Amino acid sequence: MEPWRKVEKKMGVYRASNVDVYDYIREPEGGKPGLLKRLIDHNFVEYNPLFFFSALCILVGVMLASGGLGEIGWKKGQLLLAVVVQAYEILLIAATALLFRAARQKRPAVILGLTAAVFLFDWTFRTESMGTIGNGGSMAAAVWAMMIPLKLFLLCWVFRLRIRVPLILIPSLAAVGIALAPHVLLAADEYRPLIHLGVTWLGTALAAAVSLLRPRLETDMVLSDWGRTVIRRAGKAIWGIWAGLYAVHLIAWAVQFGVTIGAAHAVPALLLVALLSRRKIEAWVWTCCAASVLISVSTPITVAPTALVAGVILALAARETGRRRLLVGSVLAIRLAVLTLGWQAGPLPESTAVGTAVIVAALIAMGVLLRLPSAYVAAGLLALPVVIHYTPRNSLEWGTSLLAIGFLSLIVGVAINWDRRRAHPGTVIE
Repeated sequence: MEPWRKVEKKMGVYRASNVDVYDYIREPEGGKPGLLKRLIDHNFVEYNPLFFFSALCILVGVMLASGGLGEIGWKKGQLLLAVVVQAYEILLIAATALLFRAARQKRPAVILGLTAAVFLFDWTFRTESMGTIGNGGSMAAAVWAMMIPLKLFLLCWVFRLRIRVPLILIPSLAAVGIALAPHVLLAADEYRPLIHLGVTWLGTALAAAVSLLRPRLETDMVLSDWGRTVIRRAGKAIWGIWAGLYAVHLIAWAVQFGVTIGAAHAVPALLLVALLSRRKIEAWVWTCCAASVLISVSTPITVAPTALVAGVILALAARETGRRRLLVGSVLAIRLAVLTLGWQAGPLPESTAVGTAVIVAALIAMGVLLRLPSAYVAAGLLALPVVIHYTPRNSLEWGTSLLAIGFLSLIVGVAINWDRRRAHPGTVIE
């Protein structure tokens, strides 16, 4: 047999050598594997495409079978498909355990584990199909949601990961939303936009919890530098996959139930951007919080929670960056949340004189104690409408007002000098 020409790459230079065809398969002298064996090991052992092909077949097969069941009108068949998908997920976890714990094939096991994480959030959309079946579908969706923590515990056991409450609780709560949303949306025809908006808020709140708690994959095994890199990247990939699948479910529900995604749906995303930017870009925090509140006015019932969350984000940003002027925005946002609590329609609720006086006094106190000029500006802007409304109209009212101003001016003047003394101790003014 004529010798084959083998092309190898060494030190960046391609060279050709005459090698018998058997060298592609057997291990030549010196222990170096042949080219064909190296290709097989790399493409079908380390990065096994059959795993992805298997998952793709399941996805396409479920979609085609679901369409076929719809054509023949057998709704209960959707339950059977859901059972098939659950069986495949359990087989995925079992295969992952076999490769990681018994065969010591860690890289393929990680690939299978990520595949199991994708299936965990129902990328075959069986939960949406369960919403059309009735009581049987509701029970199946509840069982599916209850199995999520069990699967998470199993995956943690397979990879010897430390059990952390956020790592189990956050995806489990997201699964509850994914399982229940189709059934609630189907039952509540009139309130579908608000329910869909509420589920959007739930997903964003869970994403915020991930941002604040920063749950990581941790193990008691001794890892190399590359092993620590892999586990860190795998953790980020899993959270990203789950967030993306939750967003896909939101779009699917909007299409399935005819819900229009409006400007109010952008509010949670803007607040999440503000939360993620709180330590780096102050302008983003101000812009996103202000834009969120303004957009929420189009759906009055959402103004109060939006303003409250914006106030909390501004306070967190002030604490973590030391930029105390953000506290002024936090106070104003929380005040707006209290003012609009329960507001559903009509003109914006007006603040009472007592409420305005309390918030103005609080802002002035912040200005004195924290030396924040912006607090004085905010207090003046809030007090201006009240001042105009209660402008004196006769000599008695003017006299009373001037007396009050005199007392107030004395108090403020003393406070300013006291603050000046604290800022410059030992200063004597002659």
